[in-house]
Amino acid sequence: MNNLPNIITSIRLVSAVIIALLCFCGKGTALFLPLFIAAGISDMLDGFVARRFGWCTEFGATLDSVSDLILYMSVALFLCVHAAHDVAQCTNLILIGAAAQLFHWFYCSRKLGGFPAYHTDLSRILAYVIFGSVIAFWLAHNFLWINVIAVLWTLSSLEGMAITKTLNERAIDIANIAHARSLARAHRNNTGMLQSSRTEEPANNVAL
Repeated sequence: MNNLPNIITSIRLVSAVIIALLCFCGKGTALFLPLFIAAGISDMLDGFVARRFGWCTEFGATLDSVSDLILYMSVALFLCVHAAHDVAQCTNLILIGAAAQLFHWFYCSRKLGGFPAYHTDLSRILAYVIFGSVIAFWLAHNFLWINVIAVLWTLSSLEGMAITKTLNERAIDIANIAHARSLARAHRNNTGMLQSSRTEEPANNVAL
């Protein structure tokens, strides 16, 4: 049962792959909304189940973030193919959002040696709003929703960059920047105590 959150996350991953395949199927647009809604529900459920029953793991957190990434990329590709005119009107904001996200992944990998899996309170709220915005766009085909999505995407990446800059080592499931700062302080204090004990060891040995 402790693998249940990962199974729920896998629903999102499978949905994302199918959405990507729909880009090559002109008659598959009717499937987009059901698949996207299923992916969104899995995104809401997996973390809740993991936290509720204490089944949070580093693997699960990373799988969740990777599934989010693949879903975002699949949806972006799908919209570029099946709503090209609307997407073209928001090219600049989309490029800024993509650049911010790519830079954050690269920065986190270089500094902390892993994929960012923070799942902050703000990122959850933004994910819900983005989820609703994608549905609203698909139903109304108003390109302004694409602008909303791109701005929120950029904001989420900026928060992630700030957390990565604050941390001294990789961590998962961070509530906010204040939480990241407290982790960084604890890491510095532990490192300082360890270094202090190591410098005292030779002196104690000499005294003996």
